[in-house]
Order: sequence, then C-alpha cells, then structure tokens
Amino acid sequence: MNITATKYFNLESFRSNSTKLFDGDLRLNAEYYIHSNSFELPSHVSKIKLSKIARVVWFGPFKRYYIDNIKFGVPLVSSSEMMELDPPFEGIISKELTRNYEKYLVDKNTILVSCSGTIGNITLVDNRLEQKAISQDALRVITNDPELTGFIYTFFKSEYGQSVITGKKSGAVIDHIYEEDLNEIEIPVIGNTEIKKLNELVLKAFLKRDEANELLVKSEKSILRVNNLPPLSSAIIKSLDPKNEAQIHVTNLSEFTQEYRLDAHFYNPMGKVAITNIQENSVKYLTLKK
Repeated sequence: MNITATKYFNLESFRSNSTKLFDGDLRLNAEYYIHSNSFELPSHVSKIKLSKIARVVWFGPFKRYYIDNIKFGVPLVSSSEMMELDPPFEGIISKELTRNYEKYLVDKNTILVSCSGTIGNITLVDNRLEQKAISQDALRVITNDPELTGFIYTFFKSEYGQSVITGKKSGAVIDHIYEEDLNEIEIPVIGNTEIKKLNELVLKAFLKRDEANELLVKSEKSILRVNNLPPLSSAIIKSLDPKNEAQIHVTNLSEFTQEYRLDAHFYNPMGKVAITNIQENSVKYLTLKK
C-alpha cells in the first residue's frame, strides 16, 4: 500500500482466499469475508446448509396498532428486549386492528436471531416469549426436527457461528442480515448422540431459566407488598409521543442541575417516580451510605 496512506491511517487488514470473492454474492464489504479466514473448518468435516435442516421466517415491517388493554391485544417484544430475563415490551398490539396478528406470535423452542442494528443476538423462545409477538428485527429459525434445536442454537452462539452470522451483515446506515443469509450458512455435521445431548442440555438450561424467572417475579411482588410500594408503570409517565414511536418524555426544568448533562437517560422520569414512591409509601427507608 502507498506509504503516504499508511502514515495517516490505521488500517485493519486480513488475508482471505481469492476463490471466496467469486463464490457467492461478490460483496464489497470486507467484513463479509473475515469468518472465511479466521474459522475455516477442516476439509474432512462434513457440512450442511441451514436451509436443509430448518426454515427461516421473516415478515418484514408490518403495520401495528397499539392499545392499552392487554385483554384485547398481545405484547410486542423487540430484538433487544427478547434477550432479557424478564423481557418488557414496547407496546401492546391490537388483535382486531393488526392484520393477521397471529403470524407474528412465536412458538416455544423457536430460535430467534436479531437481524437489524445489533446483529447476531440469539435466544430460544421459552415461557418468557411464548405466544408473544416479536418485531421485524428478529429472524425466526424453526428446525425440521425438534431434536436439532439445541444443536443449531449452540452453533449460532459459538464463536464460529457468531463470526459467520455477523460477517454477512450489510447496509449503508443500519446493519441488516436477511433470510437468505442464514439459509446459506453451512453447519458442521456431528453425530446423532452429540446432537441429542446438546438438545437436552440447552432445553434444560432454558427450563431452569424459566424457573429462576418465576422466583424473581415472586420476590419482586413480595418486596413491593412488604414495603407498601405500587408497581411501576410507563403509563404514568407523560410522553410527547403517545404512539411509542420514540422515547420522548417531559421532564421538569428543576431537574437540570449544575451538571447540565447532555445524555437524556440522566433525567429519567421513571427513576424520579420510583424515588418518590419510596419516600411517600415506605414505612422506613435508608440511603446506601448508611
């Protein structure tokens, strides 16, 4: 490379087999080819495309109508919220007004892969997410054989799998991957005994996660009850965007102290409500420094 360019820029570079450039989509983003160099499987290892053992589903953006009453709708969970132990939801979509809302609901043991923004977050649908609607920012992977679920999930979570998935991202402003990107991924073939064992371990882990989550919910309810605290709800926060298309809240000018922070999260209206509830409802409270 020209010495003048390297003098002023720190360039990350890697080597890749030239045949990879012509074996596929002729992608211009170099990151697409990184996984081919770093995690090349030995030639004697058999591989199979994901499309042969699973079905990848993506519905794209869809029109949704938000409502307040859960009796007449279903929770809509984003690709970031789906990773949380007790996932919140960005809103409740109307069953009556959202066309074919049932197809956006996810069944248990479906593998979810975030496909927009942050690429490659992986989770398995358990009791937290079952029959909730998932946003268009997650691809659904449904295995042809239920016993393959744990194996594919483990592969996607592995360093190799993550490299392959994130290496396929594209987009000028926001990164994306698509159904075909996952369908074309080659997965190493292992023995049926190992596949069965992986499936048992993964499903058992998520079962334990469900049990842990139930205990945490019970603990939280007990703490609120003992301390005479009402549950926190985003509904009590005055918003400039009632349709929940963006997180825009109103705060009091008195909140702007001498620090004059520019990060909006510093002026958290929900945090202020929580502090007020503790001060007004708790029989007794102390600060941590005491």
